[in-house]
Amino acid sequence: MGIMPRKVESLNTKPFFHERGPIGCLLIHGFTGAPTEMALLGEFLAERNITASGIQLAGHGTLPDDMAKTTWHDWAASAEQGLEELRGRCKEVFVAGLSMGGALTLYLAARHELPGAVSMAGAAIVNDWRLKLMPLARPFIRYVPKGASVDLVDQSAIGHFSCYDYVSLDSVQSLIEFTGVVREGLPKVKCPLVVLHGLQDKTVPKVSSQYIFDNVGSGEKELVWLERSGHGIPCDTDKQIAFDKTIGMIRRHTKYENTIK
Repeated sequence: MGIMPRKVESLNTKPFFHERGPIGCLLIHGFTGAPTEMALLGEFLAERNITASGIQLAGHGTLPDDMAKTTWHDWAASAEQGLEELRGRCKEVFVAGLSMGGALTLYLAARHELPGAVSMAGAAIVNDWRLKLMPLARPFIRYVPKGASVDLVDQSAIGHFSCYDYVSLDSVQSLIEFTGVVREGLPKVKCPLVVLHGLQDKTVPKVSSQYIFDNVGSGEKELVWLERSGHGIPCDTDKQIAFDKTIGMIRRHTKYENTIK
């Protein structure tokens, strides 16, 4: 049983890849989202001769039914594959992600040696109204509406987001399980890390990024609060700050700084 309309159009989104210099940056979108939300950051990096790969996670960018068939293990496998493929093309690879993509960034950083990483509104702790439905609803309801609007201060940026309008409760449950895996792995994150969070975010609580910052094992780390951003940091009002923090971190920690424009 579910409440999703029978006819839901496919998002038909695709990953993007900008092949440039020897420095690579893997860009990971969020829960129910698509690579489009990372596209502006990808273009910014590519203009500076950084190879940018915006992957599409398993079950995303098509139909909610496809996502319902996946779990966090599949989303993590997509991130692992994206990292492996980009490492095959570049001499070094940084990772940056939004929301669940930020959590996947930390997941990779805990398991691989990275030169640096950026977590934007990383979902290490979630505060979702659907959580209250779990105990009673899961046996009877398969899908719930995701929400009426994208969490942005700059509403003109909404065109950069392609998200499912409905999400399965099984997917929400899998996300909750994944946040526990991410929290457990934070002490193993040793690479330089930039943590960004919008103070207008209504999707992931601020405590999530504070928790990440307080518990990672990174010797060099920075926590940046974006006063004019909601959840969609790479497209929202303070996106340029996020872009500058990302390229700044890459410049500080790459072995190939002379290749950056």
